[in-house]
Amino acid sequence: MSEVAREEIQSLSDCELAENFVTMCVRASATESSRSLQDSGAASRQIQTRLHREAQQKISTLVARARSLAPQAFQAFINAAMARISTLVLAERMAHSSLLYRAFDALDDLFGIDYGRDRGMRIDPSQTERLYEGAGRGVQTSYESILIALADLAPRPHARMIDLGSGYGRVGLVVGLTRPDMDFIGYEYVCHRVEVSRACAERAGLTAQVKYHQQDLADPIFTIPPADIYYLFDPFTQDTYRHVFAQLKDLGRTRAVCVATKGFAQQWFAQAIDDANWEQPLVCDEGTLGIFRSIPSVSTTRGITST
Repeated sequence: MSEVAREEIQSLSDCELAENFVTMCVRASATESSRSLQDSGAASRQIQTRLHREAQQKISTLVARARSLAPQAFQAFINAAMARISTLVLAERMAHSSLLYRAFDALDDLFGIDYGRDRGMRIDPSQTERLYEGAGRGVQTSYESILIALADLAPRPHARMIDLGSGYGRVGLVVGLTRPDMDFIGYEYVCHRVEVSRACAERAGLTAQVKYHQQDLADPIFTIPPADIYYLFDPFTQDTYRHVFAQLKDLGRTRAVCVATKGFAQQWFAQAIDDANWEQPLVCDEGTLGIFRSIPSVSTTRGITST
């Protein structure tokens, strides 16, 4: 990238910086898709490769500029960027396109999510949980998928959402930025992932409504708190699934809850529930997201006390 281009980035306002970041993410995704087309000629692929490289370089410079902002300015920037991304994702969905599926992974760099913390993890030989150590961005719920899931879930005002197996905290960060009225709790087994998630939430100014806790969800002593929405993206072994699902089924008998599932969680929860107490699942996001809503047999107050 030329020195002139770098100076232009340094002179951008927070909102202009956000708009440029989102635009470059979309451009990088588009050029990546174009250069991978089988029927494109060699010359076309070379052009798309050059454009992709230039977009990635500009994203890196924009991220560095954003990360240098004072906390309040960074929070204004990240809110503007997420608002623009949300608009684009929902418009893309209406157009039945999937161009943006992994377009916004660079948000990780803005938040400060470092998947390298997984390197050198010491796994207890008796540990059977699916920790996905070293898998990086590839196993994270994409930012596009999180925004689509939120649109399909349509949470009521001031709802509580719990992520069971929250990883490095992507879901909570999106919820906190797009729905600041909501209360979000993420439970994650790996301590350093919780530490990173908390640091990201603090940087984004979300600590009031977004909380992360280290927790072994297979612990028989631990009880999953009441919430309106529970989110699971294939985080457990099947034994832990059975333990968690038993609690979610009990919660669903006494209050209206929604369980949003991806990966194997969708299939296994469908097998675990009693159809009489649950609506037919809503399958969204090209079949990758299953939304299960309970039909409580006992009426209770909907209010939930924050913790």
